[in-house]
Amino acid sequence: MIDNHQPAHKRQNKDSFKQILAAVYGHPVSDQEAADALFTLTEFFKLLDVMDREQNSSKQEADHV
Repeated sequence: MIDNHQPAHKRQNKDSFKQILAAVYGHPVSDQEAADALFTLTEFFKLLDVMDREQNSSKQEADHV
């Protein structure tokens, strides 16, 4: 379902993301599946960012010793 209240570029981005997911999953995906995948990716990248900051902090501490 297309949300006509969204700007055209956001609809296009959403459709492109759904097409990528469909290629990865091997079947068309629903709006909910796309939203769930986006949430999972967002949380994954947040976790990577935290891990990277912790690693850099540990490295800086080791460099100062």
